[in-house]
Amino acid sequence: MPLPTPTKGESQNDFISRCMSDATMKSDYTDNKQRLAVCFSQEKKRRDAEPDVEQRVLASTDLRVATGDALRQKLIGHAIVFNALSDKLMFFREQIAPKAVDRTLQEGLDVRALVDHDPAKILGRLSARTLKLSKTDAGLLVEIEPPDTTYARDVIESVRRGDISGMSFAFRMLKDEWDETADPPVRTVTDMRVSEVSVVTFPAYPATDVAVAQRSLELFRAQHRPAYRPSLQLLQQRQRQAAG
Repeated sequence: MPLPTPTKGESQNDFISRCMSDATMKSDYTDNKQRLAVCFSQEKKRRDAEPDVEQRVLASTDLRVATGDALRQKLIGHAIVFNALSDKLMFFREQIAPKAVDRTLQEGLDVRALVDHDPAKILGRLSARTLKLSKTDAGLLVEIEPPDTTYARDVIESVRRGDISGMSFAFRMLKDEWDETADPPVRTVTDMRVSEVSVVTFPAYPATDVAVAQRSLELFRAQHRPAYRPSLQLLQQRQRQAAG
């Protein structure tokens, strides 16, 4: 029987608990320490395959329908707005620096455009030239040429009517800065890799992103405050263990 694997959205603690109580695991790995090591190994595979990807939402954007070449309809709007403070995201607010998108554009990352973050509902892809990204003074502008499918036609009509006006983007943060003199603290993302942009029906902020941001803040404190040096050593030790 295959080893248990984490499911989408399942927390580490929930997966480890399920893995440890799995009947096959108990039969194959009778020693608790050995079984725990195997379960953590499975969790590490998930972390390596799916790095800390965060999602951000613009509840109302300049998303609109336009007519492209050969009368094809396009979806155009800013998926990211620069230097705009977000609403409070649990314990912090956030803004995206203009230079944060440079890596995505320079490296030519194969970004996808989706509906509601659903990979089964793809609207465009950079490598297929059905998605274009460009940096403007305002933010990251996306131009999508949707396919001739039912879900794409539904999205176009909903955007035209104004029923859908939100966009979202998924990214992996590479570098950020924190201002703890503000209340609540402000996080400025200065470098990231954007993997996806989405047209979203119900803008939502995934709760799992809070843990990602919290780890970033703890690391920032450890690096910049002497009182947090032990925390920095612990974080670096955990990173070395994860890499091993």
